[in-house]
Amino acid sequence: MDFYVPDTIWEAAAGGCTVLCIACFDRRAEKADVDYSGAIVVLGRRSWLACGVAAKALEARQAAAREAARDPLSEHASLARMVRSA
Repeated sequence: MDFYVPDTIWEAAAGGCTVLCIACFDRRAEKADVDYSGAIVVLGRRSWLACGVAAKALEARQAAAREAARDPLSEHASLARMVRSA
């Protein structure tokens, strides 16, 4: 999969590597705790088999991140815990 992320995200996740496949970049980003889900631009796919698996994993992570960001219950629950502890 051909993809682009801003240089700051690439450096934080990949360090000195100049070329990585999406699966390797994803593993490094996860280890470095770098969330790139809102910054990645997919430019194209090369191998439908290898890239299809990586793309599905990436899409699942992005969907989970979007769902977590939209879940108002989690914000209210954490606010309620803070109020009770005060």
